[in-house]
Amino acid sequence: MKRLPLYLATLILALGFTGIQPVFAQQDGYMKVEDVEELLDDYEDFIGKKVSVPGEVEYRIDSRAFVLESGGLINDEIVVFLPKGFADDQSTMIVDDADLTVKGTIITYNVVEVEREMDWDWTPEIEAELENVVVVLKAEEIMQR
Repeated sequence: MKRLPLYLATLILALGFTGIQPVFAQQDGYMKVEDVEELLDDYEDFIGKKVSVPGEVEYRIDSRAFVLESGGLINDEIVVFLPKGFADDQSTMIVDDADLTVKGTIITYNVVEVEREMDWDWTPEIEAELENVVVVLKAEEIMQR
């Protein structure tokens, strides 16, 4: 009986290294993510998935893109794209420091594919700003928190 805590600790450690993924709560078909940092720490697991992530608008890139941040000091910002025809009432909420929850799909960032899919031609300044971006959040719904 004295070894039970040791066995439990070993089992817990072993499970932690087996690649078992955390279970995320589902809400309306979206995986609820705690914050942007959590999402980006394991972004490969989220590519192509629908997520709901809270955060604060760091700044607008232009009328159809902004940076959402939450969770920490490093790796806590994600670019959010608004598809063509995105609801005007939702896009008016996107102001600096606004607390929002964004629902959408995580996609791998490829400038040519995103520009084509979004029917959008960026300026060289925007392309330079997005140069090191790996994944983006394609918004489907934005709500104030």
